[in-house]
Amino acid sequence: MEKASSALGTTVLGAIQILIVIAVLLKSDPTMTSLAVGSGLAMAGVALRIWAVGFGAKAGAFVLKGPYLFVRHPFFLGTVLFYMGICFAGRSIWVTMGSLVFLVFIIGRNLEQSETKISKALGLEYTNYQATVPAFLPRLFPYSVDAKELAAGFSLRKALIKNGQGELSLIILLVLVLASLYVSTLPIAYDWFEIVVVAAAMIFILIRLIYFKKYRQQNRLQKVN
Repeated sequence: MEKASSALGTTVLGAIQILIVIAVLLKSDPTMTSLAVGSGLAMAGVALRIWAVGFGAKAGAFVLKGPYLFVRHPFFLGTVLFYMGICFAGRSIWVTMGSLVFLVFIIGRNLEQSETKISKALGLEYTNYQATVPAFLPRLFPYSVDAKELAAGFSLRKALIKNGQGELSLIILLVLVLASLYVSTLPIAYDWFEIVVVAAAMIFILIRLIYFKKYRQQNRLQKVN
């Protein structure tokens, strides 16, 4: 039951993320300023997710290294920053507000499930960690004073290649969305903007399918070996 609920939450979150991108592209009214601010926010979100995943962590996991020394759920925080960045870039107040509400609601449920699961597994150790490290708003100083734990065990290859290319997909998605929004600021016919959006979507889907196929092949080879 717990696995089914977790899978449902992940599916709903994925659907909401897709809807956010579509809504931003359809309701966008970007300026160069909004593109600059939004892209910076989105890149910060991607960087935070890469920092977390580079230690082998996944959404809702617990690894006492890197960003987990500042915030309990850097992966979820990075996801919110990424999609809020896209919303800011598109400069649509209603899309931004609606996206924030849905993301906080769905991610909040995932956070509760994750914390319950981790607390049962780790007990007092995680309780002490919870009491000191915020769930979503990072603290100024790391939970541990050992500076080596900030970087020890981090692998950029693990974050971008060995994790099913999830973070790499976000980077590609960000580039395509920002390029589409930038095109919408140019003095061209709206029909051309629609063509650019459709082309960007097709490119992203194609690249994702290629990487997904390679990832599945790698997993099969690992199981055989």
